[in-house]
Amino acid sequence: RAHICRTITRRAERNVYRVAEDYPISDLVLIFLNRLSDYFFVLARKESQSSAKEIYWEQDNI
Repeated sequence: RAHICRTITRRAERNVYRVAEDYPISDLVLIFLNRLSDYFFVLARKESQSSAKEIYWEQDNI
């Protein structure tokens, strides 16, 4: 579930960057979202280590 939180946080971060192109946004907002995403990544890794086998993502070679 932490991976889902991270995905949503990253989406929010990208959206804020788009908004920041047209409107003034505090750098602290962007820094906060980035660090929050990092936190969820580490949390997800920790959860994976303590439970079931971790599934690694592999990019398709198209």
